[in-house]
Amino acid sequence: MALLYQTKLTEGLIKFEEALEIQLKHLPPNHMSLAYTYNNIATVYAAQKHFTTALPYIEKALYIEEKSHPAKHSSIAAAHYSVAFVLMGLKRYCEALEHTRTALAIANETLSNDHPQIVEYRQQLHTLVALQQSIKTDQ
Repeated sequence: MALLYQTKLTEGLIKFEEALEIQLKHLPPNHMSLAYTYNNIATVYAAQKHFTTALPYIEKALYIEEKSHPAKHSSIAAAHYSVAFVLMGLKRYCEALEHTRTALAIANETLSNDHPQIVEYRQQLHTLVALQQSIKTDQ
């Protein structure tokens, strides 16, 4: 089962990279389609635990989201959350905490208090705070 999952991830990654190549030739550099493709590529790399490779893709997606939407847009919150997830995988908890806080702040202004994304962002925030506290106690 794990092999099948890995095979599907690899196949998906190939398709996303092919799409990116075409998009880069035909779209302006800040086109939202590029943000979606960068995000998809980063998601696959993160699922494979290749966080170092995922990070530049997810940062490009965030950059495009920030250029394409008003500052308090829920898509920007989601992009910050994704960056934070990748940074957590790299054990860069302080930076991940900043991005999670930004995601939560935006989401609190744009979504209802019981929205699933807000719940998810809060859970990640609590996880990161706990991780940082455990690191401080271990030192």
